[in-house]
Amino acid sequence: MSSHSLGIRDAYKLYRKSNKNGVLLLDYVDITSAYIEYIIQRLLDGDAVQLPERLGYLEYIGVKVKPKIDENGNITGLATDWKSTVALWNKNPEAKAIKERVFYFNEHTQGLRYCLRWSKKRVFVSNKEFYTFRLSFTNKKKFKNSILAGDEYYVQT
Repeated sequence: MSSHSLGIRDAYKLYRKSNKNGVLLLDYVDITSAYIEYIIQRLLDGDAVQLPERLGYLEYIGVKVKPKIDENGNITGLATDWKSTVALWNKNPEAKAIKERVFYFNEHTQGLRYCLRWSKKRVFVSNKEFYTFRLSFTNKKKFKNSILAGDEYYVQT
């Protein structure tokens, strides 16, 4: 199985195969980009977005982080703050030797970790488990700034 991601230009190639007299590439990219911006804005507003052709829906949700300590005394269930961890390792070689890490506790969100969820329930597409939707760096940054500004999203219980 290939881990190659497909994008707008790949979709355009498929579009041109089925629509010989379709729109030009630049128009296709403009239309698709505008639709993606619309979806992102709806998600930023806290709405769930129903995708066309019964492809499910997207929503931005918060999940309560539940850190645990395993039998070896290591913390699990938290995201590693790699920037701070590398800084710690540069200052303290002993911490690097035992691979001590610094974690995000998400105090600013009361312990919530936010993520984009694509619900594929009742989606009738073969191999739907292999389809993914990943936010671009720019769009991830929009959500980060929104959360840091105090916006809240649906919390999964």
